[in-house]
Amino acid sequence: MIAGVIEALRREGGVVLYPTETVYGLGCRASDEVAARRIGEIKGRGQQPLIVLVGERPDALPPVCEALADAFWPGPLTMIVPNEGRYPSAICGPGDTVALRWSPHPVVAQLVRAVGPITSTSANRTGEAPVVSAAKNELDVDAIMDVGPINGGTPSTIVHYEAGILRAGTLSAAVEEVLRDFDRC
Repeated sequence: MIAGVIEALRREGGVVLYPTETVYGLGCRASDEVAARRIGEIKGRGQQPLIVLVGERPDALPPVCEALADAFWPGPLTMIVPNEGRYPSAICGPGDTVALRWSPHPVVAQLVRAVGPITSTSANRTGEAPVVSAAKNELDVDAIMDVGPINGGTPSTIVHYEAGILRAGTLSAAVEEVLRDFDRC
């Protein structure tokens, strides 16, 4: 099953459905601009930034993000940092930033080891509930990694390297502590 998902990710334009800790994700190789645009079409939202799932800490993170990565990666923390040419503009946010996350989910880890960083967004059309059962998926994807129903949960905490917490999540209180301690240094 995972071999088919990896094969689909390796093809230009390949988009897959895969499990995360909270819901099913929709993703592609982070370097594949064609697939990144296709995800926007599948979701019916046009082009918007995507989270990039990594399997190790990238070089040259802002100091506050280094501290957060030390404390919470791998885990449910997404950090918005300067892109610095790492990824194509099709997945980047305002000001040429990129949202990075290192997921502890074993399937995500296998996919990233096999093809490199992959994108992540909830597997649903904009305005609809995220997919928690691959069997009920109606999205046009190239491959599905079905691990059965996912119970859902609190989303990742999203932190901007300058603005702080943008979305509260499972780690918000602990992240606030690190941010306070970092400001005192």
